[in-house]
Amino acid sequence: MGADIGDSTRAPIALAASYTLGPVLDHLSHLAGELRWPVDIRAVPYGRFAAQLSDAEGSFWAPASRRFILLRPQDLEDAEALTVSAVWQADDGIPLCIVIGHDDPAAENAAVSRLKEKFHSEAHIDIVPARYVFDGFGIGDPGDELTNRTGHLPYTESGMAALALYMARIIDGALRPPVKLIAVDGDNTIWGGVLGEDGVGGVRLDEGHHELQQRLKSAAARGVILTLLTKNESTDIRALLLGRSDFPLGKEDFFEVNAGWGEKSAHLARLAATHGVGQESILFLDDNPVELARMREAMPGVLTVGVPPDGPSHAYLDGLWPFDQGTATTDDEKRVRRLREEAGRQAEKANSGDLDRFYATLGLKVEMFTPGTGDVARVAQLSQRTNQFNSSLLRLTESEVASRLEKPGAILRAVNVSDRFGDYGLVGLVIGELVGDTLSLDLFCLSCRVLGRGVEHDLLRQLMVGTGARTLRIRHVTGPRNAPVRRFLDRLEESDLPENGWLDLSAEEISQLRFDPAEETGEGDDLIAAAEAGMEGRGAAYQRIAFAAHQGIPVAALSAEQQTRPLLETAFQSPRGDTEVALAKIWQDVLGIEQIGRTDSFAALGGKSLHLVRIHARMTRVMEVEIALADLFRFPTIEALARHLGAEDNSGFDRAAAMRAARMRRPRRVS
Repeated sequence: MGADIGDSTRAPIALAASYTLGPVLDHLSHLAGELRWPVDIRAVPYGRFAAQLSDAEGSFWAPASRRFILLRPQDLEDAEALTVSAVWQADDGIPLCIVIGHDDPAAENAAVSRLKEKFHSEAHIDIVPARYVFDGFGIGDPGDELTNRTGHLPYTESGMAALALYMARIIDGALRPPVKLIAVDGDNTIWGGVLGEDGVGGVRLDEGHHELQQRLKSAAARGVILTLLTKNESTDIRALLLGRSDFPLGKEDFFEVNAGWGEKSAHLARLAATHGVGQESILFLDDNPVELARMREAMPGVLTVGVPPDGPSHAYLDGLWPFDQGTATTDDEKRVRRLREEAGRQAEKANSGDLDRFYATLGLKVEMFTPGTGDVARVAQLSQRTNQFNSSLLRLTESEVASRLEKPGAILRAVNVSDRFGDYGLVGLVIGELVGDTLSLDLFCLSCRVLGRGVEHDLLRQLMVGTGARTLRIRHVTGPRNAPVRRFLDRLEESDLPENGWLDLSAEEISQLRFDPAEETGEGDDLIAAAEAGMEGRGAAYQRIAFAAHQGIPVAALSAEQQTRPLLETAFQSPRGDTEVALAKIWQDVLGIEQIGRTDSFAALGGKSLHLVRIHARMTRVMEVEIALADLFRFPTIEALARHLGAEDNSGFDRAAAMRAARMRRPRRVS
């Protein structure tokens, strides 16, 4: 069954691990808030891993948008067999990522190879060696034997953060609308220097600029609209794009070049409105903080991302998540050509004084057909990407589309549309079931590029004739971005529909459907603004992640925000003596609190048992003190813990003597 998020605005994400997931969940929760994900993260508690994986009716195998399974080295032998059995039992086509860790790279690679062989025919399952994740973040030694032994945390804080960030990028790619338009600055962005000052031959093409241009060229080849927004003279820009043969980008790669001194947001808003691209599907790159601020103010839903002052680097570009795109379909690659055809339609429409006459002479052709094997990828993509004219918000994977095609009695029809200006391609999809003479549609969706032309009316008429149904039922769900389909269904009902339910229509009512251009004067009014609520700031979050990669900031710091000290019943008292100061620093780092007093209660500060595991490890390594983990529960303040270590409550405390005393109290090992 597909991941149906129609009845909820929050997409479920399922996680299971053979070790404690606490730190990973902390990082994921922080990123979910910063990136404004509408998600519900469900994690299997430690100790329930085997039970949940082996229970096909358990919460882990409930419908979800994505699933993740993480295996640590010591559990690999037992967990591998359990995972294989559980995955085969579930077999529901929902994307699953399995991350396998092992101390020995050879053993890790062998385990990955075994699972890849077992699941080689399952396109929705991805097997990933943990070392690939850690290497991607420059973490050479991610293991932590001490915390693994005391708290089932097999990796360091950086290792846990890297796993969280790796999964976060996958989740973000699944939830984020695909980038359909990239607007990019010129000076000190896709080339180094200022064209107006340095001239055509003087601007630089450094390694980072070259890579950025290559990525933009690839995006344009996949069908992304690429536009240049630059405050330069148009003659200079033309000379540059035609005269620099070393530039990967040429004039032909840009759908539009805007050179001038107007507001960049005005140009971008016009281009987006003309082609029905929502702000959430636009990426804007610029090096100038003023231009970035203006764009964020004027178009808050756009993914506005700054370019580093010293130019883009490979690390920056590799850390720029909006550049992540799925495999381009043939339909994607034809997008820019179709946009040029659409520009011709709009120009003729604007010059026509009679809308009825314009649409009558458009030569619209709507062809409905059962998709073949070569259409499955595009059909799945259409269900996943279409938001505005999507009746139920049902999302399907490729394997689910293929399964529905084979299901007896199922109705699955794709829609091709063309007119005298060109071919729109595969732009529509209906999925349902015919029982007797009643056709029930679980999904009715159309690409926004054919809305307002009467395609939806023609499609329903053809569907009833082709199936012989006497009654049509359309499932409808209200989402944050599907106002256009709601308006269409409201007009069919001749009243406002409830938020969720079924719309019933007779064959006679469908046969009388007629397209009225006058009703479509509001076409596009929701296409740009409908999904902007809650989108502001996401570009800044992507910029922070990319800049951190560029600057080499440790991955654990990406979601480690320092909080102010909470309001406690006890007044703040500064730590006294070297031991209390050292303990306070460890507590501050682990708890993420800027200032901690010597009498502040660990529990009142929000401390949990997993924090104590990290504190215990830090004390062992940094302070060279080894005490029982249970002692950290017994002494809940810095003052009490320092006294237990033998420290005196004065600034003249002899730290070395205290450490010697603490080491004398180390628990004896039993051999």
